[in-house]
Amino acid sequence: MAAAGAAVMLAFGHAAAQGTDTAEVLTVENEVDSAKPAGGWSPATVGQPLATRDRLRTGEDSRAAVRLADATVLRVDELTETEILPA
Repeated sequence: MAAAGAAVMLAFGHAAAQGTDTAEVLTVENEVDSAKPAGGWSPATVGQPLATRDRLRTGEDSRAAVRLADATVLRVDELTETEILPA
């Protein structure tokens, strides 16, 4: 991943406060990885749940879509790293 990539922090409401899954990976195009808070990076998969403090990153020429707890769809472009934070 390039160091020039943008970092985005995502905050969620009630579901995040309870520690339940707060998002779901909808689409993966090319290199998209996820990581648990204390874990290493591994390829993200369509349908994968994401919980508070999980991270998602995209490589060069890569994209992902994530559905948030409120049904909003977040489109993540190339060279981006996101972390799901509690509200």
